[in-house]
Amino acid sequence: MTAATCRRPSRPIVVEAAPTVPTLTCGGFDRPLIMDDPGTPLVEMLVLGPRERRVLPVRVLLLDATGAPVTDATMPPSADGTRRAPVIRVVFRNDRGRVLVVDDLNGDGAPERNRAFRYDAASGRWIFNMPTAGLQPRGTYTIVVRSGDRNAYRVDRSSCSIAVRKN
Repeated sequence: MTAATCRRPSRPIVVEAAPTVPTLTCGGFDRPLIMDDPGTPLVEMLVLGPRERRVLPVRVLLLDATGAPVTDATMPPSADGTRRAPVIRVVFRNDRGRVLVVDDLNGDGAPERNRAFRYDAASGRWIFNMPTAGLQPRGTYTIVVRSGDRNAYRVDRSSCSIAVRKN
């Protein structure tokens, strides 16, 4: 058996801590999506009819770690200084348990286009008008608010998701 020797470095090793990325939470969804308290299970679920075609207004209050509302001006900036709005993700679970992500919400073949929320200063809410015409019937859709830039901020999924049923 031989012993290995290590040389002591001539200068100290500096380990930089990764920057802390803030996590935003949701203070609740507005009508017609209703969650009374983000810390409790869903109380009421919106149910759409099988032929119902409409735009579903997804309005949500975003809060920072101190509980202050997050606006388009206070959104944590990306590395390039741009403040990227949160985006929507919709996950479908049919009655047989099959799960899939709905990539093309607008039905225009451009899955990444128009998925960002916009900030409405009058209401203090982030808004996304989600079309429902292309949604498949007989299943549950989970609407999730996600970060527009995960390197700048995160969004707490437990408080920022809500389910909608389509019969």
